[in-house]
Amino acid sequence: LLACDGVWDVLTNEEACNYVRRVMLLGETNMGLICEELLDYCLSLDSRDNMSAVLVVLEGARFGTGDGVLGIRKEREEAEEAKKRQQELVGQQEGQDPPQNMFTIAGSQ
Repeated sequence: LLACDGVWDVLTNEEACNYVRRVMLLGETNMGLICEELLDYCLSLDSRDNMSAVLVVLEGARFGTGDGVLGIRKEREEAEEAKKRQQELVGQQEGQDPPQNMFTIAGSQ
C-alpha cells in the first residue's frame, strides 16, 4: 500500500494495512474499489488533506468470499438510514406533550 500523508494523518501503517486486509477478506478483488473505500474511511475520520493511494497485490494474496466494498457500502447506508429514522423519531417526540396517564386510579380524580 502506497499512500500520501492525507491517509497517514489519520491512520497508522498497521491500521491502514489491516483495513485493506479486512476488505480483501470480505471478498473484494478490485484494487481500485479497495483504494476508494480506504479513502472514504479516511474522510470519515476527518482527514483534511488531499489523499491518494495505490495498492499492489502480490502473488499469494488471500481474498475471502463475500460482497467486498459493495457489502461495506450497503451496511454503511443501512446504518445511516437507521440513524436518520432514529433522529426523526426523537424530533417528533420532542415536539409532543408527555403522554397522559391512560388509567385512572380508583377514587382519584
